[in-house]
Amino acid sequence: MRTSKILKIVEFWTKISLSRRQTLYTLVPKKNESGIFVKLFPIMSSNNQVRIEEKINETADAVTFVLSQNDLIKQYKSGQFITLLLTVGGEKIRRSYSFSSSPAIDTKPCITVKKIQEGKVSSYLCDIIKAGDLIDFIQPAGIFTLDKATTDSLVFIGAGSGITPLMSMLKTALASKSYKKI
Repeated sequence: MRTSKILKIVEFWTKISLSRRQTLYTLVPKKNESGIFVKLFPIMSSNNQVRIEEKINETADAVTFVLSQNDLIKQYKSGQFITLLLTVGGEKIRRSYSFSSSPAIDTKPCITVKKIQEGKVSSYLCDIIKAGDLIDFIQPAGIFTLDKATTDSLVFIGAGSGITPLMSMLKTALASKSYKKI
């Protein structure tokens, strides 16, 4: 009996997902009187798009993408990331990239992508995406930010791709002139 109810919910969820392509849903752990999960919750909307304004080749394997201003993006904070929703080779893939720009000093938001050998998404972005292209995204998120630090000194330690949010925060910290030591 319980299994058939769960199957009905999954069938219902699938119908909703297919009929409302602009929004994907997931089941949220909320029980009804029967004790089964029934609530649907939108987790991402694919009608959020951003235009690539400029593609800057930083090195042989790293590219910075300058993004157009967008109501959802312009409120980002240093240290946050944006999730791109891409279709690569027929496969729907999500990838999150930290902003390499700082809202304190950069006029447009940017992400920097390092091409990884045999990396589906990084290769697609670095080799195929060009200025003028539109990309679906999920609004900026993340709590690794420089908001109202309670100190007058900052130390940043990072390596690899972890350096990107630190560079954004470092630019913001230097622009704010609120810190005695960085």
